[in-house]
Amino acid sequence: PAKGGMTFLRLEGLKETIAVRRDRLIAALGDDLQFEVLDAKASKPLWTSIRDVIPFADGSQKPVWRISTAPMQGYKVAKDILSKIDGEAYYDWQGGLIWMQLADEYHANAALVRSAVLAHGGGHATLIRASEAVRAITPVFHPEAPPIAALSARIKNAMDPDGLFNKGRMVFAASSKAA
Repeated sequence: PAKGGMTFLRLEGLKETIAVRRDRLIAALGDDLQFEVLDAKASKPLWTSIRDVIPFADGSQKPVWRISTAPMQGYKVAKDILSKIDGEAYYDWQGGLIWMQLADEYHANAALVRSAVLAHGGGHATLIRASEAVRAITPVFHPEAPPIAALSARIKNAMDPDGLFNKGRMVFAASSKAA
């Protein structure tokens, strides 16, 4: 990626309307815009790279955070964090999902990351990658509110009384789709 950032926009829908919407978007953004148009086939590797967080798959142990917040707050959260420590960020979900890699391999800066999320409307930050030493002293999951933490503990104890599974919290996902 270019220094200073790049923005990728994906237009989907009826094939007949994509070109019209693209041309209107380009006109609305102005003449100083540098852009490249990729067809669906050429853009697939780009979107796969973003989905799979390939920019941070560098083999290092630099901490990587997955931060979820309101889309209009994402850039504020990242700016707040990156004004205090070195790192890189990129956004997905219209800015509501921030992938952030911090430069210091020896500190996850959890308090800084999570306080920035709280200061800009809330959300959650999950430590996705860090060295074993950093993970040993850093809570991976965003702290739960006390009532939710108590409920999670009761469910975990009921389902895993011997403590064999994840030592962190259990996460349950509900689906309305039939199996």
